[in-house]
Amino acid sequence: MVAPLIVLLGAPTFALAFSPPLWMVGAVLFLTGCGFGYPLGLQRVFVDAIPQRHRGQAFGLLSMGLMTFQGIGPLVFGAIAQASGIRVAMALAATACVSTAAVWWRRGR
Repeated sequence: MVAPLIVLLGAPTFALAFSPPLWMVGAVLFLTGCGFGYPLGLQRVFVDAIPQRHRGQAFGLLSMGLMTFQGIGPLVFGAIAQASGIRVAMALAATACVSTAAVWWRRGR
């Protein structure tokens, strides 16, 4: 379920590139919020890959990395929005998210 949830997280935001009405923005944000369950599927793969004696440290590193990249994403797409407009930034963010799901799907997870 990781790849479908990642798609659910990102694909609806493509609609925001077209300045939809406010009710549709609410629906899109609700759908994207449902996609935030994707890390639960990643954790099982992560736990299986890390020896038990290193899991605490590995999960700390994982959390730090996730928080870092969750901060970098808005920074990058905010800069894109400043340079080329919000519509382009939203479309690129949706494309990046769906591309990530495709990579995960291809890996056979």
